[in-house]
Amino acid sequence: MKEACSSSAMGLDILRQRHAQSSKAVYDALTVPLDMSGFDLRNWRSVVTTGVGSSAAHARYLAWLLRNYAALPAWYVSSGAFVHESRTDTREQALVVFSQGLSPNGRFPLSFASRFGCTILVTAAGSESGERAEALREARKSGVVVVHMPVAPEYEVLLRIVGPLVGYAVALRMATSRAGAALDFDAGAVAEAMRAASNRVKTLLPTEIRGRSPKFPNSRTTELGNLGDRPRISVLCDPITFVAAGGYGELASNLCFKVTEGMFLDPPVVVDALEFAHGPMQQMSGRRRTIIGLSRKVPFEKELFDRVKQVLEPQHTWLELRAELEEPFQIFEHEAAMNALTLAAVAQRGLDQKEWPGKGRDGSLYTVSSTADLATPPFRSSRLADLTWREVEDRIRSGDRTIVIPLGATEQHGPHLPLSVDSIIGEALAEHFCVRVPGAMHAPVISIGCSSEHMDFSGTVSFAAATLRAILMDTVSSFVRHGFTHVVLFSAHGGNDQVLSDIESDLAQEAAPARVTVVHGIERISALWREASAREGVGAHASGAHAGEFETSIIAALRPDLLRREDIRPGIAVSSEASQELFYPSLRNHAPEGVVGDPQLAEAGRGERYLSAWVDVLVAAFKQTTEAAT
Repeated sequence: MKEACSSSAMGLDILRQRHAQSSKAVYDALTVPLDMSGFDLRNWRSVVTTGVGSSAAHARYLAWLLRNYAALPAWYVSSGAFVHESRTDTREQALVVFSQGLSPNGRFPLSFASRFGCTILVTAAGSESGERAEALREARKSGVVVVHMPVAPEYEVLLRIVGPLVGYAVALRMATSRAGAALDFDAGAVAEAMRAASNRVKTLLPTEIRGRSPKFPNSRTTELGNLGDRPRISVLCDPITFVAAGGYGELASNLCFKVTEGMFLDPPVVVDALEFAHGPMQQMSGRRRTIIGLSRKVPFEKELFDRVKQVLEPQHTWLELRAELEEPFQIFEHEAAMNALTLAAVAQRGLDQKEWPGKGRDGSLYTVSSTADLATPPFRSSRLADLTWREVEDRIRSGDRTIVIPLGATEQHGPHLPLSVDSIIGEALAEHFCVRVPGAMHAPVISIGCSSEHMDFSGTVSFAAATLRAILMDTVSSFVRHGFTHVVLFSAHGGNDQVLSDIESDLAQEAAPARVTVVHGIERISALWREASAREGVGAHASGAHAGEFETSIIAALRPDLLRREDIRPGIAVSSEASQELFYPSLRNHAPEGVVGDPQLAEAGRGERYLSAWVDVLVAAFKQTTEAAT
């Protein structure tokens, strides 16, 4: 169980599950009905494709398919190139934007849609609520045609597994059905080839561990050494160069992301075999390097690869990823093979895909959705506790005068969740709020609340109502004194609701002329839980009122390392109307395990969407207060 918890904590279990599902996801994406009405790429003189991150690979693939199989002028343009886009003759062009998650920087090219005759957005966003859904609605209003990718958003970990493969499948279908590309494909054969390619990698790595002699005397297959307390497998930790033939390297951009975002290695080089002697060979001379050959069934490739192998040195490792499908379907096999190789690296080297290096520092680039954003100050931390007093003073002077105070609790949440559930959720809600309300900062969560109903469970700590009231009055008074002009309070724990309701008018008087937004109403939050769960097909009894599917899904998304999956069991099931009566004077009288709902149904993906729906309520309340004051 210790190894399982460790794998879960670093995201390996999530990656493995997605990898296991990837071949079926591709089969579905190649066979399920997709709404591609509203455009025909043959109606336009040429096509421009673009995307950010793994979505750039989809854009490159579509452009490649259109040129080679539909005789349609098409080319890939990086999203950053649109910053300097000044041409005025684009009305006879179609723009295709790929963005799986519809992140702000991913939709940057959409701000130039009016310059093109037709703009198509290919995205998986849409089912969730919140800022992304609003951006999607705005895109449709502006005339953008939306093609839905049949894949769930891939949050929680840095590396995307399923989305890139589904994106290739959608690009393939766009080329055939909306551009007339002469391509016949067998979805079942593609899915089976992916599984086979993945299995070939699985059999290759143990061969390397056994140290089988390499086929080519000038290079080696592997070298065993020490990497901490793990045996060293060079192919999983040495710098990587991809070698391709026939221009195929053009499609390898997402394979590179598997190296940087999955293995945390330096960006790899992608080189055509004919160009290997022009820089790559010299650069790696005398140094350790893994050379991965992207093998396909194309003329003269074997001869070219053999010549590359002849110039390798003993410290170089040659690894050939063979694809069996005909062109242009080999990218599915190479993606699957690199996914398997990356998972081996994550497991072998203990890489943390949930708390990756630099996590949270990408805001200044990630939040750029248009050129207007480039004129605004870069992203800064919203966590008050991360700032110095001078930084806070400067930000208040510059106009950042909204402070969020999240309330949590330290109380039991069944045998499968930690005492900190409400505080973890409160902190996350505050962070999400500050992303949606630029310039807002959030105070440290008040991690003890009014939890008398849980005091019969060991570890619970509870404030008296008068204590919490005094803490809130003093906290708000402190922030107003420093110059904050809008204070937002909310609670992720229902037991604090009555205090928030009782104190609302007093806080308004204490803070005046600053504005105060207090989000309270246990019925309101309970309804939010039920409605959000219902949209996911989860009934109210399972969603629960405490430690059920709703809260467990959120913790699975935020802190899966704290989720005791082996202790998940269904709690008591009651109607939403009667649930609050169970809690007082003691929940233990009615629910001996402390669980109201069924956490067995919890899924991390739903947890992300639940958070987004909850933030919608908080942002709406903030805007209502702001508008009322103007």
